[in-house]
Amino acid sequence: MKLTNLKVIVLVTFSVILWIIYMTQSPLSLVTQESIDTSSPISDLTIKPQNNPGKMSLNTKKSPEHTTPENEIHSNEQLWELYKPDQLSVVRNFSSLYFDALNFSSNDQYQWMIKNGYPTPDNILIAAESSIEQLAEIADQGDVAVMNLVADKAIAELLSIANKNISDDLDPYMDEDFFQMELLFRKYSTMAAQSGSAFSGYLLARYALELTDINGSDSNSTTAAVKSAFRGLALAKSFGDRYAENRARFLASASGVSIDTFEAYIQYDSFYRSNTIPPCLNDFNNEIMPDVDP
Repeated sequence: MKLTNLKVIVLVTFSVILWIIYMTQSPLSLVTQESIDTSSPISDLTIKPQNNPGKMSLNTKKSPEHTTPENEIHSNEQLWELYKPDQLSVVRNFSSLYFDALNFSSNDQYQWMIKNGYPTPDNILIAAESSIEQLAEIADQGDVAVMNLVADKAIAELLSIANKNISDDLDPYMDEDFFQMELLFRKYSTMAAQSGSAFSGYLLARYALELTDINGSDSNSTTAAVKSAFRGLALAKSFGDRYAENRARFLASASGVSIDTFEAYIQYDSFYRSNTIPPCLNDFNNEIMPDVDP
């Protein structure tokens, strides 16, 4: 079997495993109500969980201009303009890696995204200053946004390790550091999915597109990557992100891969959820991202 085919099989298998976990376990199973240990070296930098799982409270503002009340923020551009140019560049780049998933057009959407673990600009800027180990310590205590940020950093590390191996004419899949970082990505992206965060679907989509065939590309592996990305975008839609389907259709148009795979995932999700999923999971995910302001 060719190495490329083996990598595609591994990626598809992981996608299925993540989907099964999302479908069969309570989204609150990994979220705790513990507060962060004040002895932590970054306890003054990061986000402390509130009493309600999956919600968070920022205790550090990265922008000196960020004085606008949260209930008066009505678009991502309004929020982002509060940050310095160098900070804004970091935030925009992060969002672009995930299909511009941080865009919003109403305060209700903004509050929904915070509730559902989408990283805020403050989260992203704090994460940029923190190590993956520091962030993992916080994520392990139940902060859903930080779970997503650990997985994001893991993708960046995977790409870095892969590029170094490729430049040395080595196979990154034979690198122990690559293997360990991939396990870290799987752990925290799965934790975020179990916690009900739609952003976890965007993580899976980016992982599929950037790491399916890192030694080269051909039409078969590209198609497999896009279809695996559809699985992630379908997950995001299933968790209530109203724009995930539009992003899937844009990907289909740009890649030339039929949207049928995405639609099949959505149809099966709908059937499975209505006939099999425990009520706690259905109740947790009934809240769809609100529409734009009238």
